[in-house]
Amino acid sequence: MTQHNGKSRFEGKVAIITGAGSGIGKAAALKLASEGAYVALLDLVNDRISETEAEINKLRAGAARAFDVDISDPARVEKAVLETIELFGGLDIVFANAGINGVSAPIEEIQVEDWQQIITTNLNGTFFTIKYALPHMKKRGGGSIIITSSINGNQRFSSFGMSAYSTSKAGQVAFAKMAALELAKFKIRVNVICPGAIATNIDQSTVKTDELHQIVIPMEFPEGQQPLADGPGQPEHVADLVAFLASAESRHITVPLALLEEPWVAGRKIIMLEPRRLAARSAAARMAASLGEKAGQTVGYRVRMDTRVSQSTRIEVVTEGVLTRMLQQDQGLEDTAMIIFDEFHERHLQGDLGLALALESRAMLRPDLKLLVMSATLDPAPVCALLGEETQWIDCPGRTFPVETRYVSKPASEQIETFTAHAIVKAIAEQEGDVLVFLPGAKEIHRTERELSNFMLPAHVQVHSLYGSMPVERQDEAVRPAEEGKRKVVLSTSIAESSLTLAGVKVVVDAGLSRASVFSPRTGMSRLVTLPVSKASADQRRGRAGRIAPGVCYRLWSEEAHGVLPDAAKPEIASADLAPLALELAAWGVQSPAELQWLDTPPDAAYGQAQALLRQLGGLDDAGRITPFGRRMNTLGVHPRLASMLLRAAELGLASYASMLAALLQEPAGLRSSGSAGAGTDLRPRVEALLTADSSAMPQTAASVADVAAVRRMLQESRQLRSALGPAADPVRPDEDSCGWLLSFAYPDRIGQRREDGRYLLSSGRGVRLAATESLSRSAYLVAAEADDQGADARILLAAPVQEKRLLELPHLLHEEWPDLIEDDLTEELAEHISPFLAGMRSAADLKRLSMQDVLLGGLSWEQRQQLDREAPTHIQVPSGSRIPVDYSRPEDPALAVRLQEMFGQQETPRLGGGRVPLTIHLLSPAQRPEEFTMQKKIVGAGAGGLVGGLVGLGIPEEDARQYEEYVQSGKILLLVDSTDRDTDVYEVFSNNSYVNRNNIDVHREDVPAERPDLDMEERRLEAQNKAARFGNNTFL
Repeated sequence: MTQHNGKSRFEGKVAIITGAGSGIGKAAALKLASEGAYVALLDLVNDRISETEAEINKLRAGAARAFDVDISDPARVEKAVLETIELFGGLDIVFANAGINGVSAPIEEIQVEDWQQIITTNLNGTFFTIKYALPHMKKRGGGSIIITSSINGNQRFSSFGMSAYSTSKAGQVAFAKMAALELAKFKIRVNVICPGAIATNIDQSTVKTDELHQIVIPMEFPEGQQPLADGPGQPEHVADLVAFLASAESRHITVPLALLEEPWVAGRKIIMLEPRRLAARSAAARMAASLGEKAGQTVGYRVRMDTRVSQSTRIEVVTEGVLTRMLQQDQGLEDTAMIIFDEFHERHLQGDLGLALALESRAMLRPDLKLLVMSATLDPAPVCALLGEETQWIDCPGRTFPVETRYVSKPASEQIETFTAHAIVKAIAEQEGDVLVFLPGAKEIHRTERELSNFMLPAHVQVHSLYGSMPVERQDEAVRPAEEGKRKVVLSTSIAESSLTLAGVKVVVDAGLSRASVFSPRTGMSRLVTLPVSKASADQRRGRAGRIAPGVCYRLWSEEAHGVLPDAAKPEIASADLAPLALELAAWGVQSPAELQWLDTPPDAAYGQAQALLRQLGGLDDAGRITPFGRRMNTLGVHPRLASMLLRAAELGLASYASMLAALLQEPAGLRSSGSAGAGTDLRPRVEALLTADSSAMPQTAASVADVAAVRRMLQESRQLRSALGPAADPVRPDEDSCGWLLSFAYPDRIGQRREDGRYLLSSGRGVRLAATESLSRSAYLVAAEADDQGADARILLAAPVQEKRLLELPHLLHEEWPDLIEDDLTEELAEHISPFLAGMRSAADLKRLSMQDVLLGGLSWEQRQQLDREAPTHIQVPSGSRIPVDYSRPEDPALAVRLQEMFGQQETPRLGGGRVPLTIHLLSPAQRPEEFTMQKKIVGAGAGGLVGGLVGLGIPEEDARQYEEYVQSGKILLLVDSTDRDTDVYEVFSNNSYVNRNNIDVHREDVPAERPDLDMEERRLEAQNKAARFGNNTFL
C-alpha cells in the first residue's frame, strides 16, 4: 500500500468507479485502493471485473465490491449507489469512466439506434452516475467528481465516422463545466480528463461500417503535446492523474479551467495572479497536469527569472509584479478576458497596485474586462464596494476537517528555535501524518533544523526547509508527497500559509511569528521586524492541518496571548517603501494616488517621501511627472534606486559591474565574502566574490549549499539586468572606488561624512554608525546601502567608501536636464540663446545693455528657476536681519562674508543645494576685514546663564568649561566658533562690538574706545596668553 506521511492519502474515503473492469477504470481502482480508499466497481459482470475485485481485496480485504451495472440503465445505477452507501457508509469520489466507441460510420449511414446507444452510454451514463451520487456526497460535505472524456471532439476532429462518439465526449465536457459551477458551493470539485491514445480494449467496442473498414487513421499528436512514451500511453499514467484530481491537492485548480471556454472569454486569455512564485508555478503545473500537458502549453506561468508560455497558452499564472508590467505595457490588456486575484487577503503592495490599475483599465478602456477576487479570510464587503455595485459575492468555503488546537506557551528565557524543535519532536511522537512548521524566516528555519539534529528522530522522518529564496528544485522537493513509508517535517515561512497545498499534512506547529519590512518616511529607511501573527493568519495556518483528515495544531503561545492578537495584519501598502509604487503610478499617468481606486489609500507621508526620492534620482520632475529617465528606470523591474544606478552606470561604461552590484543588493545575505566568518559591511569584497564566481565553473566563494544557490540566483539576475541595459560595451575597468561611486547614484540621501568614532552624518541629516573594528570606519566618506534604522544612530549594515571628488560630479549627473554652461557650447548655441532678447534692439549700445544673466536664466523652465532660487539663493538672511550676498566665485565652495556680531543666534551652518552643501562663513572684524579662518560647522553664542552646561553639551570637558566661565562672571560674552582646523576658537566680545580671540591673542584695537577705563590692553594680552597656554591646543567637536 502506498503510504503518504505514515498515512494513506485516501484512508477512509469511498469511491465509485464505472467501467472498472479494465483499462483506465481498473488502473484507477487499483491506485485509489492502494492508497486507502474503499472502491465500488461498477461494470457489466464478467471475468475482468471479478479479477479486479479479487486483486484489490487481496491487497486489502474488504476494500472492493463489484456491482453488475449497465450505466445506461438509471435504475441499476441508482441501486448500485445505494448499496455502496449501505456497504461503505458514504461517498467521497466518483470516477465516471465507462464508455464505448460504438459504431463508426458516415453520418448518413449511422443508424438511429446506434447513435442513441453511444449517446446514452457515454453521456447519459455520466449523468445518471453523478445524479444519484450527489445527495450522498453533499451529506459528506463535499468530494471530487472526475469524468473521462477524450481529445476526440474537444481538441481533435480528424477521426472519420466518429461523429456520435465525439458528440458524446464534447457533451461530457460541457456538462462538467456547468456541474462545476453548480456544485462549487457544496465543496464538490468537478474535473474532466481528456486522454489521447491509451492502450485499452475500448477499440473492441468499435464497429466500423464497410465504407470505413479499410480506412486507417494514423496516430497524430498536436504540436507540443507529445505522448508520455513511444506509442500509446498506459492506463496507469491516467490513473495517477485521477488520484491527483480525487485528492485535496487538486482543490486549487478548478476555477480558471472551468471558465476557459465560457462564451465571454471568446478565445482570449485568463490571467491568474498568485502572490508568490512557488504558488504560481505549482498552480500552473497542476492545471496543466489535469489536461495531460506540461506547463507552457494551454496553461503557463510568468514569474521573475522564469517563464513558461507559448502561443497556445490560454491561462497564464503570474506573480504580482509581472501583472503590473503587463498592464503598463498594454493598459487595455486587449488579449485578456479576465484577471483573477487569488489569495488577495495577503494584501501585498503589488497586488493592491495591480487591482487599482485593472479597475482603471476597466473603467476607461475595457468595460468588458472581468475581475475575480478570491480570498480565504478577507472581509468581502469593502472589496465588493471597490469592485462596483454589480459585484457578486460567492461564498465557497473549502472542505476542511476538524482541527484540535493545543496552546503550548513558550518560557520567556527559551529561544524560539529551541522551543520549536522540542514541540516538533513532541508532535512526531503524539500524532500521525506530516508536520508543517511555521517560522518567521530562513534564519530561524536553519537554526531549528540544527536544533532538530540534536534529537534522535525516527529514521523514516525527513526534514525539509521551505522559503521563497530557495532553489526551485528544493522547493518542489519540500512540497512533494512523502515517499512510501516516510514522514515529512516541513520547516516553512508564511509561504505555505495559504497559497500551497502540502499533501499529507495533519499536524501544524506554529511559532506564531512573521517577518515584515517596515518603512520609515522620517528616515527614508526600511527595517525588518518580527511580529506576532494576526488571528486571521493563525487560523489560516491552523487550517493546513485539516485539509485531508482531522488534525492537530500546536500554537507556541498562550490562549490569553491569542486573545490580544490583531484580527488581521496591516496591508503592506500601509508600511512599505512606496518609491516603486510612485514610479509605477507616474508611468501610468497619474500624479496622485487619489486619482485611482484603492482598498487602502497609500499614506500621504510615505508617498510624499517616495516622490521626493524619485525627484532626487531624476525619475520625476518638480511637478511629479515622470521624466524620460524615469520611464527608462521603470522598464528594468528593480527598485528605482537600483534602476537609477544601473542606467547611470551604463552611461559611465560600468554596466556589468553595476548589474552584479544590483543583484547582490537585492539579496545581500546570500554571499559571504572571502570565506570569512561574517560578510562585514564592506560591499566591495562581496561584489568581487560574485565576479569570481561568474568566471568559474563552480562558485568557490560559497560556503554552503544555500550559498551556492544564492550565488547562482544572483548571477542569473545580474545577467538579465545586464541584458536589459542593452548591448553597449563596458569600456571602463572598475576600481576600488567604483562600488561607492555607483552606490551614490542609488542612495544620494545616504552619502555619509565621517564625524568621529565610526559615526557618520548622512546627506539626509540622519546619523549612522559603524563598529570601530570595521575597516570602513576610517573612510572620510561612504555610501550606506543598508542600515537597521534602530535608535538615534542607525547601524550600517552594507556600505562602500566613496571619494570626495566623485561626489562633486554627482549633482551634474543627477540633473542632466539642466543646461551645461560650457563656454564652447554656449558659443555654438549663441543664436538660439540670445535671439529672444534682441527684439527692439537697434544699436551696439542696446546690445551692451543686454544682461547675460537674463540670457542664461532664460534657458531654464519656470520650475528650474524656482529650484535655482531655493537651492542657490543670491542672498542669505542672517540673525541680525541683514540679507548678505552669497559669493559663488568658487562654485565648489560658496561663501558668506558677514560681521561676527551679526551671526549671534545662528545655531547651524547655513546650507545650500537642498541642505547638501554647507556654506563657508568668512567672519569679518568690525572694520569689515576677514578673519584668518572660515567657520564650517556651528556657531554658539553664550550668555552668563547656564554657560557651563552649554559648553559641556558641546563636548568641552567640565573642568575647561569652568575656566571659561571666569570670563562671563562680570557680564562678558563668549563666542565659540568651531573652525575648519577642528580647533574651537574662543572670543570675548565687548559691548562696542570689538572682540579678543583668546586662543591666538589677536586683538582688534581700532574699535576699542580710549575712554574705556576697564580696558587695559596689555593686561588682557597677558591674561589671554596665559589662557592660551592652557586651552589653545584643545579640540572640541
